[in-house]
Amino acid sequence: MDVLLGQIREGLDYLTIQGKKVNKIKMNPNIFEKMTNKLMDVEVSDGAITVFGITIEADKNIEVYAFVMDEVT
Repeated sequence: MDVLLGQIREGLDYLTIQGKKVNKIKMNPNIFEKMTNKLMDVEVSDGAITVFGITIEADKNIEVYAFVMDEVT
């Protein structure tokens, strides 16, 4: 799980450098459950947690995880 959190942190850092703002992260429910069981200092609220200041929620349509950003008009 530490590797996954490291990958998410790197992805967030990269997107921030590119001027992108991530609104939330959607994650496979099985991975989400494993992560919430491993992280002792997070509280699940309405099926979501906050890590790195970003809301992470389970989504059965996601293979691992996906960053959700604002649509560019």
